[in-house]
Amino acid sequence: MTTEMTANAHPEGAIGAIGGDSFDVVQIIKRRWSILVVAVALGWGAAVAYWYLTPPTYESAAQLMIMQRDPRLATRGVQDSQTGGVGEDILATHMQLLQSQRIVKDALQGADLFDLASIKSELKDGETPVDYVIDHLDVTRGGSGGAKEANVLNINFRHNSPADSQLIVNALVQRFQSFIDEQSEDVNNEAAQLISRARKDLEDELSEVETERLNMRKNAPLLWNGSESNNIHRTRYEQIQQELSVLRLQATEAEARLQTVRDVALRDSNSPVNMLQKLSLIDDENLARLGVFVEVIGSEASSASFQASMPVRLEEAKAQYEVLAQLRAEEKNLLENFAPRHPEVIRIRYKIEEAKRVLAEAAGTTELTGNEKTLTPDGIVDAYVNLLENDLQSIKKREEGLLALAAQEEESAKELVVYELQDETLNKQVARRQELYNAVVERLRDINMAKDYGGYINELIASPSFGEDVWPSLPLCIVLGTFLGFIGGIGGAFMLEYQDRSFRDADEVAALLDLPVLSQVPFLQIPEEVANPLHAGMDLTVCALHSPQSPEAEVFRGLRTQMFFAANGASLQVLAITSAKPGDGKTTVTANLAFSLAQTGRRVLLVDCDMRRPRMNQVFGIENETGLSVALQGQVSPWDVVHAVPETNVTFLPAGPNPGNPAEMLESVAFQEFLEMAKNEYDFVLLDCPPVLKVADPCIIASQVDGMLLALRVSQDSKPEALRTLEMLEQTGVTMLGLVLNCWDAGGSFDSYGGGYGYGYGYGDYAPDDPKVAA
Repeated sequence: MTTEMTANAHPEGAIGAIGGDSFDVVQIIKRRWSILVVAVALGWGAAVAYWYLTPPTYESAAQLMIMQRDPRLATRGVQDSQTGGVGEDILATHMQLLQSQRIVKDALQGADLFDLASIKSELKDGETPVDYVIDHLDVTRGGSGGAKEANVLNINFRHNSPADSQLIVNALVQRFQSFIDEQSEDVNNEAAQLISRARKDLEDELSEVETERLNMRKNAPLLWNGSESNNIHRTRYEQIQQELSVLRLQATEAEARLQTVRDVALRDSNSPVNMLQKLSLIDDENLARLGVFVEVIGSEASSASFQASMPVRLEEAKAQYEVLAQLRAEEKNLLENFAPRHPEVIRIRYKIEEAKRVLAEAAGTTELTGNEKTLTPDGIVDAYVNLLENDLQSIKKREEGLLALAAQEEESAKELVVYELQDETLNKQVARRQELYNAVVERLRDINMAKDYGGYINELIASPSFGEDVWPSLPLCIVLGTFLGFIGGIGGAFMLEYQDRSFRDADEVAALLDLPVLSQVPFLQIPEEVANPLHAGMDLTVCALHSPQSPEAEVFRGLRTQMFFAANGASLQVLAITSAKPGDGKTTVTANLAFSLAQTGRRVLLVDCDMRRPRMNQVFGIENETGLSVALQGQVSPWDVVHAVPETNVTFLPAGPNPGNPAEMLESVAFQEFLEMAKNEYDFVLLDCPPVLKVADPCIIASQVDGMLLALRVSQDSKPEALRTLEMLEQTGVTMLGLVLNCWDAGGSFDSYGGGYGYGYGYGDYAPDDPKVAA
């Protein structure tokens, strides 16, 4: 399939990503295992040397239990008290105290350890023994396993002397314990002094408040009964309010009766029966008062017998009226069910007439006879109305007088309330101060009893141990050396891998260059002798000619087939073969490909276009006295200087002497005309081109061919070089058919008759011929 490449197909950024997919840790270790082994061995050596040369370090350890005592033990007994734990802040404070300058300095001075020779020998410039001890002291909290939250301080000190390290830890523990005890005692004494002072102040304040309350009660216009006071004005005010409530109730009742009498009198003024009804409205309470009122109006009615009979008469009238009302209601019910002449209706109407007659007679008995004045029901009702009106006026006048008196008593009561409020305030002050005083006295008593029970428990549960050899530890040094060596080896392997720009497999080459790999040519097995004497001058590396049935020749037949597949049916008559740099074996590949094409019956012309350092004439075993350069200058016809290989369809045109301007000659019209004539005479024209990275000739030729093959030797061509080569060829617009990977199974160097091009103007250093020729 023809592959059209552009200049942007392989950006320069791809070089920075070289090997991105191949940075597999396992593969890198497999490739660079020797570096890893050397690095680990060096780590072991360094670890052993460190263990042997480093002076030993000894560690002395001790443990302190830190608990807080409960001072309630002295005042509440064992049952209500307990020794409690401490919080994180308390433990952190104790840890910091143990490592403080003050504790360490006092410990060293108190134990006469300030001038220890073992410490002085370790001091740096400007460092004091206190600084040295603090730097080598480690204080942690908690236990091990499930007791990691225990209230325990672990004290560890590392030093070069086992005995001195034990002395220093012991001095630190003793000084710390004494310091904590001193602080607890100082705090208790200070607290007791403060509370005693507070008790004295409260006693004075309590005495002042009680004196003030006593003087206030003496001068207050109130009667005192213990804590209760008697406000006479308030008592009077309450009595007046009660009396006003009674008057207002009486007025309400009188107004209601008066309104009722007026309504009845207005409605039934013309009915004789209703006159008795009006009399029935008089209440029992005012009935006796009406008798006195009637006596005042008419002296004739002032007899004792009249006054005595008057209530009875009124009661009889009320009873008869009620009977009449019941009979009328019964008549109404009967008329709803029977006709007017029904016997029951007639009977009830007879009873109604009888009741009316009795009422009429009763009404006549209320009149006075003889010399007495006449007293009618209307007159009695009027007198009752006047009596109610007079009562209302009397109630209102009494109410006005009581309201004025109530206002006066209220004002006087409010003046005395000020004294009551003042007394209440003083009582509360006395109670508060008394309560505070009692609490202070109780607290002082507790402190005095609990001085020996408060503070912290700082018991030594593990005495300072004799210094143990803790460093250096050979197993730990070996582990650290192995780890560091492994890390260093991995780092070195990755560094070499990153710097390595060579190819590792065909897939990597194809993926990076985005071209198909048409063939992977191994090292060629050179035959010992030439099979056909006619080809005795040909180089033995042309296995397609000397041993066409060999596996090596089969490789080039496969290349021939893959090349046609890559062309995908396009015209492929003029084909150029080039490489990235010298020594890639493209000359040998071109010669073998020419004979493989000729074996199909096609006529093949092989042209050596490397006029700077020609090598193809060595392969064909002929001199380079004349050739392409001479023909392009017009001195001879190219067909006069070609060499046909006997019994083959291959014809060879040497490069000829160096013309001094090969690039210009390849760009000339003469070279174009030569190619046109060659296409008319031959089926295939193979051009052996110089390396791309050395000269510009291949790029000039690329614009005039149907396709190009790129030969790479992965053991010496780097990824940047391959990318640069492909980029330069793509800029010409040439059709890149694919890649030929040369010496694929070698993994070593490749000389190919000297390994390269060695001119002063050429590509590199020239090496002597090597009879072991590879592709």
